[in-house]
Amino acid sequence: MVADFVVSPEVIAIDRGYSLRHEKPNPNLPILDRNKRTMDRVNDEIIAAAVASLREAGINAEAGNADAVGLREDALLVRGRLRASDKVKPAQMNNVGFGNGRSNVAADMTITRVSSGRKEQVFAFAADGVGRKLPTGKAAAAYNAAMAVALAAQNSAPEKLSPDVEGPVRRLGASIGDKVAAFAKEKGWAEIVQPQPEAQGEAPQSAEQVKLPQPKPAQSSAARPAAPPPVAEPKNE
Repeated sequence: MVADFVVSPEVIAIDRGYSLRHEKPNPNLPILDRNKRTMDRVNDEIIAAAVASLREAGINAEAGNADAVGLREDALLVRGRLRASDKVKPAQMNNVGFGNGRSNVAADMTITRVSSGRKEQVFAFAADGVGRKLPTGKAAAAYNAAMAVALAAQNSAPEKLSPDVEGPVRRLGASIGDKVAAFAKEKGWAEIVQPQPEAQGEAPQSAEQVKLPQPKPAQSSAARPAAPPPVAEPKNE
């Protein structure tokens, strides 16, 4: 379950196109309220991208929080904080964020395993999305459909972010999902689900939580005896 992000004060999201589309009924919102609504939408997009990346890797995932994950018998809770990248110099701090020429956002992430009411932090990592490529061509359609499902599950605002904001945000979320998936598989905690072919025009199913399988019984050490080699038939002279 991927939870909402905490946002450091230096990280700003500015998307005038999204604001215009989202605030048509009330175009006179104060700037601070406008920026907060944009950041809320960015937050949803990062979570959706992480969930889509996990599901693309064959792992069940959904948006959630500490309260929701507490209802699960066994799950992983992914939480993070958006901050300025370590590459940012003090003079560049006013340009940290998304949109309007801003960049250099990183995320400090933690993975907590919740099992039988107990919580244990099992991994921490940083991600920035640099170098992460998003699907293109035919693969982009399936990816966009997965994003739409993940956003709808969060009751996110239907208006899309502008391309110069959406791209970096999705790359960051996908990078986070990749690292979570790699860690879960490495530990053997992820239930790998083979994707089922979908009927044409059918929307992908909604995401589920990351499930941790029950321990498998030990395999028998006995091996089947090798079959005897075939007997060659005599050749006719």
